[in-house]
Amino acid sequence: YQRRVHGERKGIGSMEISCTTTNDGLEVETIAIYDEKDRKLVKEETAEADYQRDLRYQGPKVSDLEASIQDGISDYLTERGIDDVLSGFIQSYVKDYKEPEEYGRWLKIFHKIVSE
Repeated sequence: YQRRVHGERKGIGSMEISCTTTNDGLEVETIAIYDEKDRKLVKEETAEADYQRDLRYQGPKVSDLEASIQDGISDYLTERGIDDVLSGFIQSYVKDYKEPEEYGRWLKIFHKIVSE
């Protein structure tokens, strides 16, 4: 399941970390960087903001970075509770609660559409 994590340092800028939760743990894909003047774009939840974020450079693939940089990113996230434990919780929550709920809703609407 794809997730975005945001971090910021006031007066400097923000970052948006794109990651995926898998059965193996948390996989960090890219880290997009925003300077101070664009940092509000990170948290804005509008179609225009999504479009603007998609146009920006998302950063290199984290898996392509040197091991020491990857370790530093992992340490940074782990210190903030963003780790394999959280990934496991998200996986379980989606599998056990969210997916069955959404599937039931989908079935109900699908049935209404095709039966009328």
